[in-house]
Amino acid sequence: MRFDLTGPELQIFTESGDRFLTYLEMRQELQELELQRAERERQRAERERQRAELERQRAEQAGSEN
Repeated sequence: MRFDLTGPELQIFTESGDRFLTYLEMRQELQELELQRAERERQRAERERQRAELERQRAEQAGSEN
């Protein structure tokens, strides 16, 4: 680990040179991931709604053909 005190804030680096995120950076990253997850879920639900609507329309069409 390496500690850097040259800037206005302490920065801590891993042995491989990656900087550890601050608490606020981690919170922001988690929030962004949650927004992405919510958007994927919204899109999945919309695809499912469209699939169900198409299935309903096909069933109505098949029923009217008999």
